[in-house]
Amino acid sequence: MNDSLDQNPRGSAGGAASTVGAVYAGSVAAWCAVQLLLGKGASLPWKLSDDHSLASIACESSTHVDDLVLQLLPEGTVYIQIKHGLKFGPEFDKAMAQLVRQFWSSSFSCAKDRLVIATDQSASDTVRVAVRNVLRACHDLATDAALEDRATSEVMKKAFRRLKKCFEYESAVLQKSAHDITRRFRDFLGCTHLSIFETLDGCQEHQAIESLRQVVKPQQARQTWTLLNSTCLDVATLRQSLDRPGFWGILRRSQIEVSHRRLLLAGEHVQLEDVLRGMTRQRVDQLIALRQFDENLYVARAVLDQHFEAFCESADSLMVISGGSGQGKSCWCAYRSKSSLDRPTLLVAAENLEASDASLNATLIRLLNQHIQAHGGYPLPLFELTEWLKNTNILVMIDGLDRAPSFSQSLSPWMDATLAQLKQSKLQVVLTGRPETMVRLRSTLEMSPQVYRPKKDVWQVQLEDFTGKEASIAADRLGDPALAQYSHPSMMSFCAQIQEHGDVLLSEVQIVERFIQWRISQVNIRADILDEHLSLFIELLSKALATSEQGVLSSNEVLAMPGFDRQAYDALRRGNFIVEAHGVLRVEPDKISERLQGRYLDAVQTITDLDQVKAFPLKMGALRFALLDLAMRDERQAIEQLKRLVDHSKSLRMQMALGLACTLFEALPDWSSLEPLASELGKASGDNNVLMYLGSGGALIDLLGSRRWRGEQRLRLLWTLAPTESGFDWRQKHWEYPSRFSNFHVTPWRKRMLAVLQEPDVDAWNFLVERFDSQEPFEDCNEANMGHLAQGLFFLGAETRMWPALQALAHCTNRQQLLMLQMLARNYSDQVAVLMEQILSSGLFSLDEKYELAVGLQANLPTPAIMAAFNQLLADSEDPELQAVCLRGLGCGGDIAAVLKLINSPSVCDSDVAVCMSYSGEQFQVFAKRIFERVWRREVTAHVLNGFLYGVGNHDQALAHFKILEPLFMKALRQIPEAGISVAPIIEIFIRMAIDHPEKWQGLFELTEVILSSTDERARRFIVYACTAEESNAQSVEGLCLRARIIQTLIERETDRENLELLQFKLLTVLIDNPTLPQWLAGLIGKFPDMPSKRTVIIAEAKGIDAQRLEQLVSNARSFVATSCPVNAVGVVD
Repeated sequence: MNDSLDQNPRGSAGGAASTVGAVYAGSVAAWCAVQLLLGKGASLPWKLSDDHSLASIACESSTHVDDLVLQLLPEGTVYIQIKHGLKFGPEFDKAMAQLVRQFWSSSFSCAKDRLVIATDQSASDTVRVAVRNVLRACHDLATDAALEDRATSEVMKKAFRRLKKCFEYESAVLQKSAHDITRRFRDFLGCTHLSIFETLDGCQEHQAIESLRQVVKPQQARQTWTLLNSTCLDVATLRQSLDRPGFWGILRRSQIEVSHRRLLLAGEHVQLEDVLRGMTRQRVDQLIALRQFDENLYVARAVLDQHFEAFCESADSLMVISGGSGQGKSCWCAYRSKSSLDRPTLLVAAENLEASDASLNATLIRLLNQHIQAHGGYPLPLFELTEWLKNTNILVMIDGLDRAPSFSQSLSPWMDATLAQLKQSKLQVVLTGRPETMVRLRSTLEMSPQVYRPKKDVWQVQLEDFTGKEASIAADRLGDPALAQYSHPSMMSFCAQIQEHGDVLLSEVQIVERFIQWRISQVNIRADILDEHLSLFIELLSKALATSEQGVLSSNEVLAMPGFDRQAYDALRRGNFIVEAHGVLRVEPDKISERLQGRYLDAVQTITDLDQVKAFPLKMGALRFALLDLAMRDERQAIEQLKRLVDHSKSLRMQMALGLACTLFEALPDWSSLEPLASELGKASGDNNVLMYLGSGGALIDLLGSRRWRGEQRLRLLWTLAPTESGFDWRQKHWEYPSRFSNFHVTPWRKRMLAVLQEPDVDAWNFLVERFDSQEPFEDCNEANMGHLAQGLFFLGAETRMWPALQALAHCTNRQQLLMLQMLARNYSDQVAVLMEQILSSGLFSLDEKYELAVGLQANLPTPAIMAAFNQLLADSEDPELQAVCLRGLGCGGDIAAVLKLINSPSVCDSDVAVCMSYSGEQFQVFAKRIFERVWRREVTAHVLNGFLYGVGNHDQALAHFKILEPLFMKALRQIPEAGISVAPIIEIFIRMAIDHPEKWQGLFELTEVILSSTDERARRFIVYACTAEESNAQSVEGLCLRARIIQTLIERETDRENLELLQFKLLTVLIDNPTLPQWLAGLIGKFPDMPSKRTVIIAEAKGIDAQRLEQLVSNARSFVATSCPVNAVGVVD
């Protein structure tokens, strides 16, 4: 390509011919200058991304499109030709010519650059509406979509033709090839835009002035716009280029103060983004000083981080995180805000919220100005801060809403106003707090479409305790891996301080008791009060909580307690041991409250009242601790309560009983007599499998899969949970081919069951085989049952323990076991093959079982191990069916002697002949001739020829085979007329492949003619299907000719009514868009005067083909009959 195209040979400056044109061009350039000053705050047109901003502006440049050239960041260029009052005529053609020349220049990139014609409302309607609509319709057009179809009206079609003519003419002048011109026209339309700029006292001028209020003092915005207009006219005259600092310098020289969020703070010029980072660093430093955050000990919260990243990438505005005391909400906020480098992030302690804050914007503006003033700066105008907050991609994290009691009454109206503001802002907000605080916002947040939802109908992300992996990492960082058993973050931290030796393991009750004592000691440090006073008051408080309805007390109830100690009460309040909100008093954290209540709770009575107590989490936690105490104190009574809990767990309304039962089970020291109870518990959950998804399923699986049971017990107990699995996962296609199905879920239950299968002392294989025939259904799917689940587990587990699995299938008693043998050999072929000697020498396997193994092995590409297995089977048995399978496998692996033995066998069949298709060239020819000789001599029936139908291969392989088979097929058809029905399906395949192949298949039409001349209408029907197959984009000229000749021959010769109806049906549905269709239909009119048939009309309408269109096609066909137009061999009218 000629690089000289980048240079414009024009002389003097002056792209606008008149004074009005020059002023208009200057105003368009001024509008672009405003976008440059806005930086990334600007929203650029021309299908540019939000990451693009302007780097510089050049007027009257030396490029072909010269009026205005905008350089983009991070890369790209916008070339703008400015035409005031552009008409659809020579001026339009001239502008288009400049765009075309720029397009063909060597430096132009369709992906990065844009071509623009800028005009105003005085332009002609055709330019303003039609041309712009055509260009818009062609942007982001699919590569296979027709350009002409984008023009949907006459005026748009006229505009499209003009665009195409201009492009083709100017491209031809530039000596571009016709191929390149046709190919690149789509690219040209895709990067070309027409923009309407009303910058002379129009809407764009007013928008520009409003935008300038974000950059300069609002009262100087109009003065700045005037100055930018004159500056751009000067730049055009001087043919200069200006970047953002250049424009700033010009504005400053005119005493216009440029803000762009530039602040004098602590003696340095900073941006508001820097202020946010400084405020966040200040808050993180506070948390570090309070020893509430240590980056070296921080452990990433995987689930929460996944939700956070999904939230940041979404269009949602608000993410709500709920978590209990000590679960790490503040640490997570500190870490995420500190490590957020790609966007401005502000971490706000909820204590800084004030009741006077009307909304989030009010809060942020107040905090920003307070910080600026505290560091020697001056407050920014309210308008400027509001606009900046609205248009800047900021992340705000407000941590600990429960720690803002003075703000409590204002929370709901503040949230309503904040959600309204977020609809018109780029802000994203994260709120954290305890569940009791967040639930007050439920009615507002649950219905808001702006709230991030971790899953359907859930409006908050629940921060849980550490996962197993997270707990291990945290424990390692604390220097004691044994701490990983404590998943509660603050509890682990506490344990790290009290554990002197890594081998000392405390029970949960002991940990909580020590934690309580530590908390009491912390209260004592802050308040000068005797330990016994605190202990007595806590005991009094614990008993009151134990007898309370919900596990909390009102302030009045506490104050009215007999023996109330004001000094102890105030000390516990100051130490955050107890907290009060909205007149309700509770002990913090919840684990302490539950333990204190559990000391005095009547477990027997509480289980009796479980239906009422279940609604109160603190009471349920207290019951849990009470049961742990009971298990240590009175094992017999604990087992009695366990039986009651198991009975309760059978009710869906009592799902919490499941977790309590699991806890009590774990606390009991002796399980020797408890298998029936555990089994009953598992069956109850299997009957109500929703329990597995409500929080206790993991505990139940841990219980039933515990190593405290013997292996056989674990197997039986885990099987009771089988109904909780999804039947969709246990359809055979899922578990036999899990890599093909992304929705094949490996559940915790499945992992446990597969682990049991690997234990050598557990007879799990026979256990599963006994259940192969189970018809017990799944609740969610009728396509699978428990039998399929047993088969699937057997299949998945056998991969690593093949010999025990095969042994369990020996002496099969039903078809399912035989099929499993075949399936194992098919999918784990090498493992089965290397065991073949052991299989044969064991004497365990019957002839039928060996046969299924052989069939499974034969389905694979031969490997040395598989070939050896086939030879071993041949040597082991003289059964003809088994020998045939083994010979086929050997033959496919290249054993020529095996193939010869197959095709010379008296019982040769089509499956034996199919083995020959693995060969090519002379060897294939030898095999094929031998097979046909036996057919010609009638040693075997022509049915064996069906074997050539299998393994045809790709087009080139098929053609090579066809060249060898064609004369053999021809001889067979002539000598044995009844062979037509066996040969026809093979010819059908060859016809389909020939239609899409560029080479001529010599002799294929002649073979087809022989079949069409036969008396077997079934054989002829295969040809009808072959020539009316779906048309593809790969059809060759030879293929089209072949299709047309066959269709024409069918029209002329076919007499069978069913075949003729099938032909007209296929023509009117599958080949309805073929241009030769009317001629073909004309040939059928005489045989089908009532065409189209009712069946054709019904099926065509089901395929979306209008009956009226069918009638029109038939009408055209009758016209051809009337004019007696003959049709030649390729279906083209002579």
